Order: sequence, then structure tokens, then C-alpha cells
Amino acid sequence: MTGISRLPNPYLDNNAVRDLAMLFGREYELRFIYDMLEKKQSVSIIGSRHIGKSSLLQYVGSSALQQRLGYHLQQYIFVLLDLRDYFDKTPDDFFRVAYEQTVKQYQERSSPDSSVQTWQDRFRKVLRDINTSGLHVVLLLDAFDRVAQNEAFDFKFFSSLRSLATQQLVSYVTASIKRLVEICHPGVHDSPFFTIFHVCLLGPFAHEEARQLVVVPAERVACSFSNEEVAWILEQAGRHPFFLQVTSRFLFAEKHQQQRHAPVDLNHVGERLYSELLPCFKDIVERLPPMEQEEVIREARVTSRVTRKMAELSESALFRRYVHEHFGDTDMTVKDIKEALDNLANTAFLETCKLATTYYVMSRYEQASAAATAKVGIIVRDFLKAAFTRMRSSGTRSDSALEWRSYNILYYHYFQSQYNVSNEQIAARLGIRSRRQFYREQEEAIQALLKEVREMEKMTLEGKKI
Repeated sequence: MTGISRLPNPYLDNNAVRDLAMLFGREYELRFIYDMLEKKQSVSIIGSRHIGKSSLLQYVGSSALQQRLGYHLQQYIFVLLDLRDYFDKTPDDFFRVAYEQTVKQYQERSSPDSSVQTWQDRFRKVLRDINTSGLHVVLLLDAFDRVAQNEAFDFKFFSSLRSLATQQLVSYVTASIKRLVEICHPGVHDSPFFTIFHVCLLGPFAHEEARQLVVVPAERVACSFSNEEVAWILEQAGRHPFFLQVTSRFLFAEKHQQQRHAPVDLNHVGERLYSELLPCFKDIVERLPPMEQEEVIREARVTSRVTRKMAELSESALFRRYVHEHFGDTDMTVKDIKEALDNLANTAFLETCKLATTYYVMSRYEQASAAATAKVGIIVRDFLKAAFTRMRSSGTRSDSALEWRSYNILYYHYFQSQYNVSNEQIAARLGIRSRRQFYREQEEAIQALLKEVREMEKMTLEGKKI
């Protein structure tokens, strides 16, 4: 029996990238970081979970990477600290590890001064020694959220870090999910330490970067993906680096198992892949602040190519499936429409009603947010008016025309309410003989308005002009 050759799967890393050859993209972000470090400034890398913050920190100090981008930072000592277990650590723990790792990197160090007692003082002294020798230390602080949220790290600690930076003894490159001042514990919220950083936002890959991550590793081991398979990976994963890595890994394994002869069942791979990523999707969404949860859920319901604030998530077909299965679509009801109509003049109420959560409203609010007068409640009211206008029938409106009946009921009761027309007067004006019939037709009119609201929301999601 002929042995089957086994190809190494080049997409196996689920955590930070461990091979520089697998570090794709991020050229813009790296250039920004290096430009700041050349000026001995500090940088805060901010991005969602699994977006590649740790991978970036892992290789910022690589001389090969620096030279590839045209930078020469031989006088810099890069010290990487992994702070993921710092929920219950102390400042003493931090300075001890920072000192030990810095000394380890600084091979030409002088003998430690035994008279220096605290780890903080030892760390400061070694920084001064390094600075005197013409070198500069860069602390790469992964998962710095843990330190910022730990109440053991007080105002004094952050003042000490800031002092070291302002004396240009050290630069910091931190990685966190949110801006540090947004996630730090209350006791240090006003610390000036958080003002020393230049922000580097880490979002989705550029389209070509995403394609390179998919295509190049497979080509290196002579098991290339077809154009159809590349397109499938990009559709399923979007431009999120981790989603791309996992999707490519699953498809590569399936192709190799099929010995590259039989066609791959993409539906089968997709189901296995979705099961693999499901806990990741759940974790990402649950860790988002409530407003960002609402934003990404709205975006994930959109199938058209629109501008997305959280494209790294909402572009992925797999993530959109997760949102659809766990959050459903915006389910507007007659009750929701009636409540909004009953409060049409109350913009404060309209801001909190169900209509305010629609993509139609939020997309228009985003477009108008530059104007100081932009308010969600006003946009909701305009939404209802626009949907109401779509109910107009052909020809000239008249009270006696049956084809205008639903429009007229809403017109007199809600949209021309300054006339203070009672239900009885509306019924008489429209020739409706009984109260029961009037309320039945009023319900039908609101249902017709709901239909137009849903249609406008659908058209917005599909990127169609209304």
C-alpha cells in the first residue's frame, strides 16, 4: 500500500502568530508605531478580541520586520511582557518582571547595585544605565487591560510609569480591547498617564491583506486553493485575521484529506467551521459594551455592501449567521407602531421605542450626526412619516374614496392631529357606520403602515434607494 504524504497545515496557529512568515498585512499600523517610537513616544494599540494585537506586539521588535519596512532601530531594546494573568498581581510583581526581562535583553549591563532595595528602583536604575549607554527601552505590554482594571495598581503606580516615559527612559506600546481610560478602574481614571499615548486602532485587514493570508501559506506548501475556494473563505470569514486563519485551516485540512482530487464539500466544511467558531462569536459579542452589541447586530443583518463600523465582524457570513440564529431580525409589531404613533410628538419616547433600533434610523442618524441638531427621536418620526407617505393611493385623495381609507384614518388620527379630530368625527367623515368597524379598519391601517416600515427597512439593509 502506497503511503500518503502529509503536508503540514500552515494555518495551525490559533493564538498569536509565532512565525514571522505568517505575519501578513498591518503595514500601515506598523509604520505608525515605528514612526512614534523613533520619536520616543508611546502607542496604545486598540482592537477587539482575536484581531491580532498579540501578534503585532510579538514582532514589533523584530529587526527583520523593521528592515523590511525601511526602519533601523538597532539602538532600541524591545521587552515583551504578557500581562494576561495580572488581575490579581501587584505593582511589585510588575516592576520585578519588567526589571528581569529588561536585564535579560540588555546583555552589556553593569552589575546590579545591591543598595537598591525595591524592584521599582531597580527597574528605574537599569533604565538609566541603558539610557546612558545610548540605548532606549520599549516595553511591549500585552493585555494591558488587566493592569488598568486591577485596583492594586493605583494612581501612584501610573504616575511612576508616566514619569519614566516623560524622562524618555522608556516608551510603551500597550495592547488593549478598549481605550485605557475607558476601561481603567475608577481610582485612576484621572491619571495623566493615559494622555501620553498615540492611538493605533486595529481593525479588519485591507482586502489584499486578507487575500494574502489565505493564498500565500497554501502556495508555500504546494497545495493552493482554487479561485472559488479563496472567494468562499473570504465570504465566510470576512477580513477578520483570526476568522481567516481558522477558515483556511479547516479548508486546507479537508483538501489534503481528499488528496486534492475529489471536490471539497464546502457546505460540510462550513458546518464544522461554524461549530468551531461559535464559542468565539459568543465570547466576542458578550464582551462588547451594550451600545456596540446593538451596533454590530444591526450591521450583521445587512447583506449589502455598506459602510460598516465593525466590519471585522459584520462582514463575515459565519458571524452574520450567528447573529441571525441568536438575535433574529428586527421584529416590528403592530403594537410597536401604534405606541410610536401615539407618541409621535414625544421625541424622548421615540428615542427609546423599537423603531429606534432599526438600521434605517441608525444609518440616517450616523449620516446626520455631524449636525448638532441630529436626534434619533426626530429621525424615527420622519421614518413613520415617510412610510405613511408610501401608503398614498393613486389619484386625488378624498374622504369618500375607499382606496384612500387606511391612509385617511392615519392622516386624521395621527398625522394631522392638530385638528383634534375625534374617532367618532373621523368615522363620520369617512362614512364608517360603527365604532367596531372603525377600530377594525384602524387596525388594518396600522398593519398597512407596518408593512411599509418593514419594506423600507429591508430596502435599507439591501442598500437600495428609497
